[in-house]
Amino acid sequence: MQPKSDVLGRLMGAGVFFLGVIVVLWVLKLAYALYADPLPVGGPQSPAGEVTFAGLAAGLSKLLARILLLIVGSISGSLLASRGVRLYAASSGRTQPAERE
Repeated sequence: MQPKSDVLGRLMGAGVFFLGVIVVLWVLKLAYALYADPLPVGGPQSPAGEVTFAGLAAGLSKLLARILLLIVGSISGSLLASRGVRLYAASSGRTQPAERE
C-alpha cells in the first residue's frame, strides 16, 4: 500500500524551495553589482583630493564585508532550497525516511 501524500507539506516544501532560489538569485544580483563596481564610492580624502591610506583601508574593509555577506547569503539560500526539496520529497509519500544508526 502506497502512503498518501501531504498537500500542505508539499506546498510548504515548494515554498521553502522557491524562497531558497530567490535568495540565491538575489545573491547573484548583488555579486554582479559588486563585479560591475568593485570600489566603494567615497572615503576620506586629503584636501588635495588624493586618496589616503585610511580611505583605502576603509574601502577594503567594506569590500571584504560585502564578499563575506555574499558567501553567507549563498550558503543560506542553498540550504533553504535543499530543505525545501527534502520537505517536498518527504511529504509526497513516495520516499522512505532515511534510517539513522
